[in-house]
Amino acid sequence: MPELPRLFANGRIARPDAEHLAATVRALADPSRMEILSILIGRPGATVTELIVALDRVSAPTVSHHLSVLSHAGLVSSVRDGRYVRYSAEWSALRAVSNAIRPAGAR
Repeated sequence: MPELPRLFANGRIARPDAEHLAATVRALADPSRMEILSILIGRPGATVTELIVALDRVSAPTVSHHLSVLSHAGLVSSVRDGRYVRYSAEWSALRAVSNAIRPAGAR
């Protein structure tokens, strides 16, 4: 994921940067995707099957769709492991989002 601009650094964000940041935040703006990310943070390398069990009442196509959205936004990576695909949260992307929306000088 490319480095996101710091939203509050200069008082204004350029339009292309705003669009990129908004697309990334939109990927996070779903309760199921946030739940999936929280699971992947605690259990890196989880499979779709493991996520389905952890999420309860969410179908495999729905989990796959959410993983695709998160992956497209660069927030999740995947690695093929035989018959399975293992998913992990992308810490660098999560840090980039956090840094982009944190006011300059804030901790």
